[in-house]
Formats: sequence, C-alpha cells, structure tokens
Amino acid sequence: MNNSLSDNDGSSFALVGLLNDLDFIESYKILTLKNQMISSDLNVRVVKNFEDVCDEIKSDNYDLVHNFRLKGNDLINWTLRALKVNNKRIPIITTVNQRPSFLLSLLTPDEIRNSYKIVLIDKASYNNRLISFIPENRRCLNYYCVSRYEDVFERLFNERLSQKIKSGETIIFGRGSTLNKCSKDIIDVFQRINIPNKEFRIYGVDSGSWLDKIASKYENVKTYPLLPLAEWYEALKDFDIFLYQLPEYSHASLDGTLGAAMKLGIPAVYYGPDAAKERFINGINGYVATTKDEIVEYATLLGKDENLRLQIGKEGRASTVRQFNWRNTYNVYRRLYEDATVCEEIHVPLKYRIFYSTAQLCIAIRERIRSLKRELRKIKTH
Repeated sequence: MNNSLSDNDGSSFALVGLLNDLDFIESYKILTLKNQMISSDLNVRVVKNFEDVCDEIKSDNYDLVHNFRLKGNDLINWTLRALKVNNKRIPIITTVNQRPSFLLSLLTPDEIRNSYKIVLIDKASYNNRLISFIPENRRCLNYYCVSRYEDVFERLFNERLSQKIKSGETIIFGRGSTLNKCSKDIIDVFQRINIPNKEFRIYGVDSGSWLDKIASKYENVKTYPLLPLAEWYEALKDFDIFLYQLPEYSHASLDGTLGAAMKLGIPAVYYGPDAAKERFINGINGYVATTKDEIVEYATLLGKDENLRLQIGKEGRASTVRQFNWRNTYNVYRRLYEDATVCEEIHVPLKYRIFYSTAQLCIAIRERIRSLKRELRKIKTH
C-alpha cells in the first residue's frame, strides 16, 4: 500500500524498485488513493473509500500487507478496519518513508499496534525519541537501495572517469531536489565560494518560483525543472561538486539524491538534517558542514584541488556501494517477508496517543485556515 504513486516521488521509486528486486514474490497488488505514474505495467488498484478496500480484502487471499507509509492515514485505517470486518488476520509490515516525528507522517496508534515490524530507513529515524517505546524486536533498520539503474550508474561513472582533468575551466557545482529542500540563501552561500570560474546548476526549480527569480539575477547560476530519473542522472554526471545545502529543520531522510551523486564519484559538501550525515566520514568520503562558513570553506577547498575532488569522489563511491547497496535491502526484506506473522499487539502509551490526537487536530485546523484563505482570495479577485 502507498497513498500516492508518482514517477517523481521517492517512496514510489523505492516501492517499484523493490517489487522489481524481490523476485520471490509470486504475485502482488498495490492499493493506492492516487496513481500518477506514467508507466502502467504495475498491478495497481486505485481505491476511493473503505468499501473499495473491504471489497479487495474480501475478494483476494493475501498473505501479507506491506504498508509503505508517507503522508495520510486513510488507507491504513481502511485496511485495518477491513481486516476486522472480514475477520482476517494478516501480518503487516510498515515501512516508514519519513522521519517518524514528522507531523504529516505520524504513525497511527492502531498502525503501530498491528504491525509485525516497523521498518525505518535511516538511523536517525530508528533512534527517534517519539517511537522509542516500540520494542527493538519490532523495529528494523533497512536502507532503501534498489538495483534499478545500476547499469546506468556504471556507464555514467565510467564516462566521468574518462573526462580530462580540468585546468582553469569552469567548476560546476550542482544540486537537485524539490523546492522545499532549498534554503533561502543557497545562492548567496554559493557566491561566497572563493574560486574564479564557477557555475551553479540547480535542478527541481519551477519556472517563475522564488528561487528561479533570484537565480535569474546571476549569470553563473542556472535553474532547471524536475527531470525524470534517467535524465537527471545524465545531468548529474556533469557536476564537479555536489553542493547540497538543506534547510536545517527540513524533513529529509538518508536522501537518495545525495546517494546518487556519491555513487557517481562526485564529491559532496552537505549541510542539513542528521539523517544524511550517516553517509559521511567527514573529510574522507565527503564533507559535512556545520555552519554556512564551513560550506564555503569545503567547497572552495574542493573547487581549487582536482586531485582532492578525485580522491573524495572515489571514497564516496566506495562507501556508498559498500554500505548502501540493493543486496542488503533485498536480504532484510526477504527475511522479514518469510518470518512475518501476526504478533501480540504493541503497547502504545497514553502519551503517544494524546500527542497523535493533538497533532491530527492541529493539522485539521491548519488545513481549514488554508481553505478559508483560498476562499477569501477568490472573493477578493471577484
């Protein structure tokens, strides 16, 4: 189950990649509320209400429910209710695709109670204090890695190796992400990097957006829209340095975008939330900046030294291939699928239940306020 499927969504990419890799699965069906994927070779059913889910649970003999958790509670709530109505007990594995304390992705108390395993995709999520009450034997750490595009990465990496060493040429800094992961001052920080010939390529920027307007003031900053993955990897290949500054309190995970750059041997300078720091041994396979000044310092260091870029890039690729590879992901999920069973319910403390209910109320109030603002804007335009 996944609330929404999209070609540009990380959890959708992981889900499709896993279905491709987990060759022991004989048959499957993806239940979703919305399907925006261009490729249609998946067994997908779009459900609109509880009755649709109940009908699905009743009509098919499922062995396992894999709940790919991002935003929204409707799908899991309908599924748990449908299982109860149909008097079926089916093991549930819940993979949390975001930080567990992110308000829009909070696990429901019933979701926690009824999960055989809660799978977290980075150490920061696994150790999140909000879910520390979940017993360790019901939690599991498993990094998202899939074999899709492995041949593309190998080809692009070899193409990078064959490129001649730059001498006095423009050093290309680059990044790619959605707009909400772009700090307001990323261009200001880039302009402080102390090398004469530099260019900043920013992917994932909507035309006319605030960042596009700022970038248009500089000749050495170029923006591009969000690209399909294959095209994005081709563009990524041309970066000399991956300059990845995120808002400090953004809801970022281990970050596949950063992982792709490191896998291509592109040295990275990172600033942002803790989860992605797991990828780094600072100064060995990349740089983790703790201040904006350090971003400038590390980027300048790499920009001036071709040999350092090659060395850091080499170590970054080696650590990524070694630690974050699809075989490890495959082995963990295979074991979970084979061992999954209906277990004793996990105790959810009152403190969490109150926090969850309060968060849902706050989200509902916020959405109502936004709705009222939209209505007021319409009235003003008329």
